[in-house]
Amino acid sequence: QVFILATGVRFSYGLQNKPHLWGYSLFFYCISLSFYINIELYPTAVHFPISLITLAYLYQIFIVIKPELIPKHLNLWILIPVDLSTLPTIISGEKAKQFVAELYDEIREIISNHELFTNITTWGILVLIAIWTYLTLKGYAGQRVQHLLLAFLTLIFISICITGYIGGELVHVWDI
Repeated sequence: QVFILATGVRFSYGLQNKPHLWGYSLFFYCISLSFYINIELYPTAVHFPISLITLAYLYQIFIVIKPELIPKHLNLWILIPVDLSTLPTIISGEKAKQFVAELYDEIREIISNHELFTNITTWGILVLIAIWTYLTLKGYAGQRVQHLLLAFLTLIFISICITGYIGGELVHVWDI
């Protein structure tokens, strides 16, 4: 999925680092394709934004280290689909939670922790995208701001890792 999405993101920006209409079409085709790779909605909906946030985090590291390697606003174009996909992810998580209503108290506590870090990640990325968009539109997205955005993306990435660890525990230890 990450390869399909990275390909779509790269070509959505065009080969001369300028947006192209055909590139946007390819990008949204890749998004659609990544959603239908897996039949079950919950794993696909959850891993789609995670893969894009991870990709944005890696790109942001490159932007801070060597800014000329990555097109100017590529990370913002990567994070906009994340913004759009957070609601289906939350809804699919709530539906999956309904199937495990009668569980042990220990599992409920783990699910509660998973939900807490999911909310931290979701709201963190929504606020970051809003701020990033504002700074970009106002022309304030210089190199110092890129360092600050990397710091916030690092916190969100750590939250994703914690959420993923807890989710993996639910799946592989408790078989949920």
